[in-house]
Order: sequence, then structure tokens, then C-alpha cells
Amino acid sequence: MPESGRIQTLRTYLAETPEDSFLRYALALELLLAGDPFSSSEEFLILKMTDPEYLATYYQLGKAFEMLGRKDDARVVYHEGISVALRQQNIHTMNELKAASEGLDPDSEENL
Repeated sequence: MPESGRIQTLRTYLAETPEDSFLRYALALELLLAGDPFSSSEEFLILKMTDPEYLATYYQLGKAFEMLGRKDDARVVYHEGISVALRQQNIHTMNELKAASEGLDPDSEENL
């Protein structure tokens, strides 16, 4: 499947400034929206490594892993994100990450 113009543009900008966390996040999100969770997860993993405080990464990476059928990896990422959200005192995102994690196994004891 050919890449959209937006994805190509983001790749070009990112090649010029590879340390730009926002550009990497935008590229990863565009890849996810284009139905390429594998490439998306690769970009999100790079972002998680280079900028572990970029909180939005954790929710979207978890969703990419879910799309790939990697529930255990998604759960780990959601819990890592919860720790970052707590450190940043971002209660809204912490709750979103908790809900996403709990949604992986709606019948688990953790949710009762």
C-alpha cells in the first residue's frame, strides 16, 4: 500500500530533525490511522525510548499492540504509561490508561 502524502511529508521532516518528538508521534499516529500498526508501533517504540516522558505515546502504542494481537505487550505499556502519568500528576491520562488496560480483559478480577 503506497504511503499517503501526509506520511511522506512527516518522514521528510523527521529525517531533518529526528529528535523532534512531536513529529515522530505524528508519524506514528498517521501510520496507525492508515492501518499499519506494525510500522506505527516501531515509531512509537523509538519515541518511548528517546522521550519516555511523552505521555501520549503509551496509550497509542498500547492500541497499536492491541491491533497486532499483542495484549500482554499492550498491558505492559499501559502500566508504564500509568507510572509516567502519576509522576506528571496527569490524572485524566492516568484514568484513560487504566481504562484501556482494564478493557483488555473485561472479566478479570481486577475489574470486579
